[in-house]
Amino acid sequence: MVLLRFLIGLHMPLDAYSAVRSPFDDLLMVRYAQLDAHFHPATDWDQAFALVKTMSFPYFLNLIGLLGIPYRAALTALYCLGAYACVTGMRRLLSVCWPTFRFNRWVWLGLFVFLAYCPAAFDYDAGSKIYREPMLVPVVMLLAGLMLIYVTACWKPRGDTALRQWSGMLAWGVLLGGVWSFYWYVKESGIWLAPLLLMTLVSCGVLVFLRCRASYGKGVAGRVVPVLLSVVVVLVPLGVFGGSVAAYRAVNERYFGVPYASIRTEGEIAGFFSRLYTVASDERTDGEWVPWSVVERAQSVSPTLRAHPRIVEWMAKGQFGSAPWAEDPPDTDMGVWTLIWDLAQSGEFRDQRSVQDLFTKINQELDAADLPQSEGFRPSKSVAPKTLRQVWALHPSWRMSFGTSALWRHYEVRSPDSYACDTAHESDCRLLETTLGESLPRRGESGVAWRGTGMATGIAGAIIRVYQAAALLYLPLGVLGFLAAAFTALRRRDGMLRRVTLAAFVFAVGAVGSVAALMLATSWVTYPEAVEAMIHHAKYYTAAAAPLIQLTAIMGIGLLALAVSARIGQSSYNCPNTAERQS
Repeated sequence: MVLLRFLIGLHMPLDAYSAVRSPFDDLLMVRYAQLDAHFHPATDWDQAFALVKTMSFPYFLNLIGLLGIPYRAALTALYCLGAYACVTGMRRLLSVCWPTFRFNRWVWLGLFVFLAYCPAAFDYDAGSKIYREPMLVPVVMLLAGLMLIYVTACWKPRGDTALRQWSGMLAWGVLLGGVWSFYWYVKESGIWLAPLLLMTLVSCGVLVFLRCRASYGKGVAGRVVPVLLSVVVVLVPLGVFGGSVAAYRAVNERYFGVPYASIRTEGEIAGFFSRLYTVASDERTDGEWVPWSVVERAQSVSPTLRAHPRIVEWMAKGQFGSAPWAEDPPDTDMGVWTLIWDLAQSGEFRDQRSVQDLFTKINQELDAADLPQSEGFRPSKSVAPKTLRQVWALHPSWRMSFGTSALWRHYEVRSPDSYACDTAHESDCRLLETTLGESLPRRGESGVAWRGTGMATGIAGAIIRVYQAAALLYLPLGVLGFLAAAFTALRRRDGMLRRVTLAAFVFAVGAVGSVAALMLATSWVTYPEAVEAMIHHAKYYTAAAAPLIQLTAIMGIGLLALAVSARIGQSSYNCPNTAERQS
């Protein structure tokens, strides 16, 4: 099954057509991967856009380039690794909670296949782009698996001595912290997965505390040592993450003069728009966060902004100079992108440090003016506030995101010709090929260039249809499993079933919280929009929720099997209650 997964992955087309037409997304990431040019920008444009996105994906492209691994092979390997980590985590969790219960090895193989063949890998929007979003799905899968493994390591560490037990436990903590650090810099909005990490670390701390308290007794050691060791297991992943953040910021400080990972979400330019988002205005809508009247008000109270008229002149031209801002304001958070582009075009973006210093003064003047503020709340300073009524109005986007991430609706594989690189952008096509280690067919080339692709896309399309049909069955079964296990565990007072159910519920709370956070953030930024755009954004931005939904459903179905086994008192899987009754 692994070989077949690689064969499909290696022959799935890459969307080079969109990549060469996305100078601020796909192509920008590939240009970031040219590290020498990235860290030594030669033009105002390069300088201005050097810190708008994070660097994990470009570093990943460099790593696989050094190892000689083609991009499609590396992405497929990530899926297989993530699926294996999840299966390993679930097996260990079950063995810790219910040592005498065994699922057949074919069940575990089926779960591996279910995760490794995730439809997000094959969809036109979610899987084929030469961009960071497709990589998020297997990375989130890998993180979820490592979290399960870390919990089981803290619950019942492996090893015949205390040293081996603790070294193994801490090694998993270091690995979790390292992968989390990589994930954090794949995209600026990685905070959405924090609920799952929080539940993981809290669980580890509690488990170590309870285990050590039983070992050290009720004396001073029994009160102090468990607390210290609990803090250690929590701080190990966080310490690795903190060290990675410090190193990342130090690199940017050295080469660009500022420590920010992304000037769209950190620093003074981001702070400027954060302030504009909250200035009261009757012209603000859900889709237009900064009307031109707000920009004019900011200019009227900021002498520093008035002293740089070229900035305002370029801003007045609108989103990337396409239409006057007053007539067609940038959509939602696109105003930040527009200002960065305007600064480069106006010649005001000489270097990152001077621009940040400039907007520090402007922001201080805006704060001193104490402009009237709009109503509502916001989950982040990078977005405009909304009232509860406006948040509820986002529900069409929530439904669309759930439909794509959980039910695989609108997932599709298009004709191979749709992905071909356009010869009008030949230099960019060649840059993609050298960076990815892949051969990319051009528009109008013969079928020889697509050899094997037709069969791969046909199989991928069939896989998507199978998952779409199966989701209507396994999602309700998963929900039923959680309810049945909770009812059975409480009624039968079965200690092992209670432990399994509690562990699954803790994971589900973190996973559901993370999925909800991602879908809310996506709808907050992208809605309202046309249906086609909403479908695209739902698949593109919420695909990373898919493995969490899959894992939660798997756990629910597993709980259903355990609950049924416990209730009937006899099972082919050696349920402990069976042995008790037979004796």
